[in-house]
Amino acid sequence: MLTFFLVTLCIAGVICVPRNGSEHSQIARIVGGSNSGRLEMYHNRLWGTVCDDNFNLDDAHAACRMIGFSSAESFYTAGYGIGQIWLDDIACYGHEHSLTDCIHPTWGQHNCGHVEDVGINCVEARIDGGSNSGRLEINYNGIWGTVCDDTFDLNDAHVACRMIGFSSAESYFTAGGGSGQIWLDDMACYGHELSLTECAHKTWGQHNCGHGEDVGINCVEARFVGESNSGRLEIYHNGQWGTVCDDTFDMNDAHVACRMIGFSSAESFYTAGGGSGQILLDDMECYGHEYSLTTCTHAAWGEHNCGHGEDVGVYCVEARIVGSSYSGRLEIYYDGQWGTVCDDYFDLNDAHVACKMIGFSSAESFYTIGNGDGQIWLDDMDCEGHEYSLTDCTHTLWADHNCDHGEDIGVYCVKARLVGDLRRGRLEVFYGGEWGTVCDDSFDLNDAQVVCRMLGFESAVASYTAGDGDGRIWLDDMACNGDEISMTECEHAEWGAHNCGHLEDVGIECK
Repeated sequence: MLTFFLVTLCIAGVICVPRNGSEHSQIARIVGGSNSGRLEMYHNRLWGTVCDDNFNLDDAHAACRMIGFSSAESFYTAGYGIGQIWLDDIACYGHEHSLTDCIHPTWGQHNCGHVEDVGINCVEARIDGGSNSGRLEINYNGIWGTVCDDTFDLNDAHVACRMIGFSSAESYFTAGGGSGQIWLDDMACYGHELSLTECAHKTWGQHNCGHGEDVGINCVEARFVGESNSGRLEIYHNGQWGTVCDDTFDMNDAHVACRMIGFSSAESFYTAGGGSGQILLDDMECYGHEYSLTTCTHAAWGEHNCGHGEDVGVYCVEARIVGSSYSGRLEIYYDGQWGTVCDDYFDLNDAHVACKMIGFSSAESFYTIGNGDGQIWLDDMDCEGHEYSLTDCTHTLWADHNCDHGEDIGVYCVKARLVGDLRRGRLEVFYGGEWGTVCDDSFDLNDAQVVCRMLGFESAVASYTAGDGDGRIWLDDMACNGDEISMTECEHAEWGAHNCGHLEDVGIECK
């Protein structure tokens, strides 16, 4: 994978598009500056704006990537456009390379005025020193700078590599040797984020480092040789492609391999054989929740007792929500086509797994939505709720069902995060398209245990009053038993109903 350096072409000093940007950059631009300004789209030979209704950071990532940047730092209401308003109610997952890949109403259909025109702040990332290994640098506010190695770990490296366009990281190191700004310090990513801008960190430009502490990353790429979603698994490491041995390889490893390449999860794995060159990995041992095979236990790179007849292959599936980015009809991509899931026996445990499969923390609810078309892929789902994919659960054979599309299931998904540090911070929940906080009234260690497990940690250490949030206060009067899969299963006041101020925002510490 090559590293592309951003060069912008500015017209009249205010309209900037990347000269070497993405294939979509000719139909999107930023008006106002080289990396920040009002977002405009070119459609039917006319430039027009995008409404800020329901626009979020996932949408901004797709917009910035469409123009040729790595990701978004933020978005805002810019206003002051003229002419057409082309897009409204955008719903992206965040991994898309163009807003045209996202759910949205018909072009030109909106309920906005130009005072609601959205603006985006984009950032670029690169590796200085090699195509896949070297010092990590970020372009923010038009200036290149470095990232400090304080608290930087493999989760941060995975996100940085993903931000640049690789599958994940193999390692990180202190590179030093940079100059100019030190943009980021005290990074704290979970590992699933699409950009370092989503992770907790100090204020841009605030640090206690010198350039001797500039961090470097070693990125790896993964691919399938065969089909787009299945085939022999190959890894690019130290300048060459190689295969993975099937010794001890299981479904957990397959899930991680699929996630590493960009799919939701695996459906199966098999002995593919037929590779050549290096056999890079053997004796894989993943738990299934990891974001990269490099995080899992395995023999040393290039150390194996296999031949290419044992090269492993993986079959991946993708899941999506059709409706909005967080709620709508559940659809699965299998055997080359999208299809739906029947509501027979579908329950909240199944919904939790579906939401996790798509990238959320858990489900808030499920419902019969109907109106799908094509295949009905899954029926009679029976998950326990802890699985990483619907493919891990009991279900009828693929496409074996007694349903029609009037029984297509829908799910309502939520996310949780800690704002402050990776393991300790203010608890925030993404519900209804907005991040909000949780009140500390009656919040105790049982509630914290459920949230920590929901975030992927083993357990909770403590809960405390963190304060300092803004926006919505989503939950109050939490009452968990401690054994629930998600905080959405616990008793609580109605979403958005509370008698708190943000001084009472709860924080938790996990281990």
